[in-house]
Amino acid sequence: MHNSVKISSALLILLILFGCSGRHKVDYIDKSYSTDTVSVSLRIPQIAGLADKGFESEINANLEESCMEFLNKFKNSAEDTCIPSVFTSESATCDKNGFLSVITQIDYYTQKPHNNSFRLVKNINTNSCKEVGLSQLFADSSYIDFLNNYLSNTVSANPETYSDLWAKPVLMQNQQYYIKDDCLILYYPPYELSYYARGFVEFSVPLAELSGYFNDEYRAIFVNNYK
Repeated sequence: MHNSVKISSALLILLILFGCSGRHKVDYIDKSYSTDTVSVSLRIPQIAGLADKGFESEINANLEESCMEFLNKFKNSAEDTCIPSVFTSESATCDKNGFLSVITQIDYYTQKPHNNSFRLVKNINTNSCKEVGLSQLFADSSYIDFLNNYLSNTVSANPETYSDLWAKPVLMQNQQYYIKDDCLILYYPPYELSYYARGFVEFSVPLAELSGYFNDEYRAIFVNNYK
């Protein structure tokens, strides 16, 4: 169980990092430690190089607070069991043309029958120094029907990949996403669409196919700069 948690996290980061690079620096606060029954590997990402230092501090404080909240939940749960308990975190960044995605996955295992998996994602426009929700990328709400149709068609066209889904994927309120290379990645947490061991369910949408839906600012960032 513990090895599978570490392997799955490592594979996630390799997949995200492949082809991703950027000019912004990400440092880490190391909160790792171990005891006879607990192993914690936690490195909290901290973004550097943004022009707005107040915004930078706010983002970094939120990342640290969120990571420590998960760690404290793990500690409380680990205290109630005498079996070995493991907490791991892996972070990756994708920086493209002034848009930065910072993805941190946290997995921990205590006495429960399965590990607990979470993601903390920050999508940041580094030019305007603001955090960007999915809807803010688009000119109007027409992207919703497009993406819902894209999700449905992807599932239908790949029955083997998505045969274990028990629910139809649709855009959720405050839908979680990140940018990787030339794709918009929509993701759903464990147990949202499938059984827990399936992990996060992801869908990759080519940015070029969204060109007609982006507003001018993000069309320039995600599509025009790729030509």
